[in-house]
Amino acid sequence: MLLPVFVIVTVGLSGGHLADGVMPCLILVGSAGGAAALWWVLRDWTITDLGLQSPGRRGLRLLWEVPLTLATALTVTAIVGQILGLGSAATTASRESVGPPAAALMLLTCYLVLGPVVEEILVRRMTMPWAEAVLLRMFHSRRGAAVGAVLLSSLVFAALHVVAPVMLWTFFLGIGCAVLTRVHRSLWGGLALHVTVNVIAGAALLPTLAG
Repeated sequence: MLLPVFVIVTVGLSGGHLADGVMPCLILVGSAGGAAALWWVLRDWTITDLGLQSPGRRGLRLLWEVPLTLATALTVTAIVGQILGLGSAATTASRESVGPPAAALMLLTCYLVLGPVVEEILVRRMTMPWAEAVLLRMFHSRRGAAVGAVLLSSLVFAALHVVAPVMLWTFFLGIGCAVLTRVHRSLWGGLALHVTVNVIAGAALLPTLAG
């Protein structure tokens, strides 16, 4: 999810020790606020300006590219996490930590829809091309600028997720999203992977909605 600065600062100052139900509220408020601010800045952009143009027939390749990229990102994260001694990024949501069913439903909606769209526009559509342009002016190498932009945008993506094991995972996930976006020349490439990951992870909230 997109975590604006005030959410990151709040979590940082608390040392990660927040009362049950507080973190979901921060995520909801932060995501909605971030989306509203981004919409205001980009309200005059067209679908093409946002990078959401159709990838065409090439988009069918995402049916196998997304699972392959996801598996690769998970494998690399597990290996690097083991080397660095970081625990798993997976967590089990409880009814108390997520809050009442209504709050859990809103959180799930933000997680599955709002977060991926906002993050992909912010990171892959805005940050990555900007970083590539800056690096190209500095080093005069298109290939180097492209690689550097992928890595830098993935660092930004990871930094938005605050917790160390999650940041490690989202860094490698971000690389996968960036590569798919570049290969398909459309934000739909990275968005397909991003939404797939969030759907899988969001399934952990389903028991709380049924409770």
